[in-house]
Amino acid sequence: MKDLGFKRSPNHRSGRSGWENKADIIVHHVTEGAFNGAVSWLCNTLSQASAHFVTAKDGSFIQLVDLANTAWCNGNGPTTIGEALNSLVKSRPNANANMYTFSIENEGWSYKDNFGVPTGAQREALRAFHKRIVDYILSYNPKWRASRETVIGHCHIRSRAKPSCPTANHGEKYPWDDIITEINNYIDLKQGGKNPESIMESTSTPVVEVTPPATPDYSAWPGITKHNGMKGHQIPFVLEIAPAMQASLDKGILISVRMAQAILETGWGTSKLAKEANNLFGVKADNRWQGPVYNTQTGEWSAHVGSYTINAPFRAYDTKAESVLDQAEFLQAPRYAAIIGDKDYKSVAKKIKDAGYATDPDYTSKLISVIETNSLHWFDTLGSIPIKNTEPQVPESNLPIDTVAAAGMKVGSVVRVKQGATTYDGRSPAAFVYEHVYQISSYSGDRVVLDSHGINSPYNVHDLILIGAGIPSEPQMKVGSLVKIKPGAKWSVTPEKDVPAWAMASIYRIDQLDGTKALLNKDGINSPIDTKFLMLAH
Repeated sequence: MKDLGFKRSPNHRSGRSGWENKADIIVHHVTEGAFNGAVSWLCNTLSQASAHFVTAKDGSFIQLVDLANTAWCNGNGPTTIGEALNSLVKSRPNANANMYTFSIENEGWSYKDNFGVPTGAQREALRAFHKRIVDYILSYNPKWRASRETVIGHCHIRSRAKPSCPTANHGEKYPWDDIITEINNYIDLKQGGKNPESIMESTSTPVVEVTPPATPDYSAWPGITKHNGMKGHQIPFVLEIAPAMQASLDKGILISVRMAQAILETGWGTSKLAKEANNLFGVKADNRWQGPVYNTQTGEWSAHVGSYTINAPFRAYDTKAESVLDQAEFLQAPRYAAIIGDKDYKSVAKKIKDAGYATDPDYTSKLISVIETNSLHWFDTLGSIPIKNTEPQVPESNLPIDTVAAAGMKVGSVVRVKQGATTYDGRSPAAFVYEHVYQISSYSGDRVVLDSHGINSPYNVHDLILIGAGIPSEPQMKVGSLVKIKPGAKWSVTPEKDVPAWAMASIYRIDQLDGTKALLNKDGINSPIDTKFLMLAH
């Protein structure tokens, strides 16, 4: 168990808005991602989210919000109170649950590894957290006790939106009874005048003050300036949603097009749907949606009647970032498969309209106009946005060990991403990611950055399969050979077509070979190519 101290998240409310000395529920969460990524996100001002504590699988833990203050992790309201499974929460329909709860985020995933159940090391960290929280509650409510009403999961507050937080089936496999027994034994010993440390180890938290994460520094981003058509509220809107766009880059969809969609659908974030439901893309709530719903009028178009208005249910979100991430998942549906990996914003704009995303007959031209008028294509060509001071600030002695070297890997090693693995921050990648081989371009601890073709999100080393120490050298091409496409190459189709420049930056495996005609394994590369245009990837 390693205490990483106190890293103050700017995402909190001072005090508890009338619930001072009344907060009485401890809420457990699962991060659905890695520890470092979760802490970074919860300390980023643009996430509008935080927690009081976060635990790592190895038992390391950190505090982000003072217990006297409100963390932003359990938010609900009158429109979502019907999701509550907890009687205390139900009895407070006009109070935001953030005001009377204490939040703990546990590193993990509800759908793999330990399936949201804390590791043994995390249980030790939880004991330390529970001691601090219980001591705080008892200072104003000495009769408080732990129960299935006062120690709960996020799923018990938002049962439809968060059914698997912290574990599937509304926390079915979580060790609630053991945790509640530990807490109550601690209270009995403490109030009985006995030393309770045999139940919960006492720990002190050194306060390590750090500068809160700065606003993203876009000064080096020439596309986001007033000289490119943006003005007034327009620039802040783009900058607000850009980090979430970046977080979902691994879905294989151009940011420029998605940014244009958000601008077009919401009028730069000013629409009623955007303001009241944080829905930036006009995504409707069909029978697949289990979260909150917002009903409003919307304009539609058909060839038979032209423009008309209907009342429709739309997906509602707690934050704009949730809308951005959800739309990235929405676009993974089979009917949008053609846009995945396409690097031409004009092509993507047409394909997304052709797939039925919008009924407006001019949707494609409007998207392209927004992109070009505001230079949004910069998001696709300049790489990641420089966001300063968002990584957890921890002492050098607490930095992760070189787990990449321990796994026999290094910069230049050839790897695959394991089937079903997520990115380092817990996002599900596009399906084509699992089909390629990559080289490790850099790493820190267990956080590995891979090379080329849209793989901008890092992965955990444990989610990678080592193929070789370097790109293998082979005497001749064959099925399974790793190759690159030569500059000036042509597809073997009639009429002959040039291979786009972006395709030449990737490494491929030959899946089929018929004479001199090869088929490669990259998603979207369905055309044959002559082996004279290929070179072994040494």
